[in-house]
Amino acid sequence: MKEGGADVRVVCARAVDRVDGGTNRAPRGTWRGIPFEYPGGVSLRAASLIRRRADDARATLYTVARLARLKCEGRLDCVYLYVAGQQWTPVAAVLGAALRALKVPVVLELNELPWSQRPAQTLLQRTRHPLAGMRGVIAISRYLASWARREAQGRHQQLEIARLPILVDTDEMNAASEAGAASAGRSEPPAVLFAGDASSQNLDILRLIGAAMAQVWRSLPECRLICVGADPADAALRAVLPQGWDGGVDARVELLGFVSRADLLVLYARATALLLPLPDNLASAARFPTKLGEYLAARRPVITTDVGEVGLYLSDGENAFVVPPGDVAAFAAAIREVVQDPERAAKVAAAGFRVAQTRFHYSQHAAELAGFLSRCSGRGTTAGRATT
Repeated sequence: MKEGGADVRVVCARAVDRVDGGTNRAPRGTWRGIPFEYPGGVSLRAASLIRRRADDARATLYTVARLARLKCEGRLDCVYLYVAGQQWTPVAAVLGAALRALKVPVVLELNELPWSQRPAQTLLQRTRHPLAGMRGVIAISRYLASWARREAQGRHQQLEIARLPILVDTDEMNAASEAGAASAGRSEPPAVLFAGDASSQNLDILRLIGAAMAQVWRSLPECRLICVGADPADAALRAVLPQGWDGGVDARVELLGFVSRADLLVLYARATALLLPLPDNLASAARFPTKLGEYLAARRPVITTDVGEVGLYLSDGENAFVVPPGDVAAFAAAIREVVQDPERAAKVAAAGFRVAQTRFHYSQHAAELAGFLSRCSGRGTTAGRATT
């Protein structure tokens, strides 16, 4: 948005950063020339649930006051509401009501299946609509854009809709790729990597990866599987991974848990292949994971499945290795191909990076995004002031 000419300020209504993450410890500051602030004065999530809820309540009230002040000062034309369409939360509800009272246009980012499309809904979710009070929607997939359009028509709601893909910073990945290449040892055994927490969908993904690795190990017993992001002590995680002779997780599986952003990007760069077998369900069809874009930007071979938007950007054997969803044998074969034919894998990885650079690099969409927000704010094509 900033590169598109908008005056941008980031306001965090909740403390979301991890204590062990080492980022955003200051309650306010500037990043790449963009001011950010945590009006509640706390940027790190407390360990206690009660303390987190108290922090959320205080931060929400202070955020409302901060937005009201920006509006009164003439420094607020539009609010870009991030990660509020997936589930109803008290924080988002209070902010939405306050912004409507302030008559500030709100744009919702739809980067996952909205709560009204999910099978299990709470009473509050059933009585509220994700698009209520929204002036615009930025959807990351054709499915979500079509859904928003149908819902707006049914609700007789004036709604601006833009479809933008997920965005990544390929320049950031370039630096990590150089660090990873410099530290990688040629004698290291091949290692394939999956990054993700222990959510139910990721457990399904890891179950398929584990089954595929059991087949890979028949001919490539030295190949390692690296899992990043999930708690190594999580019983549900350990239950879906390949088991060793002693009944524990196979020794060829490395559970690294949560790592810093810098370390994660280096791990990407050092991996023989990056894995993301998306399940064939509505949640996968509605999105294109940011993680998949970052995998491609890491210049490493990506192995995924043909679900949802994947086929719009990726072709098997050209810029990624794409197999049918749920096909364990095909996924295992793709891993073996990458390990056994590094020259071809490198060519596919290079083509995948070009996709990330031309389709997902954030600056490619800066002007389009800034123009869309200006239209939503009623300022025509002139860039205005946006808060996210």
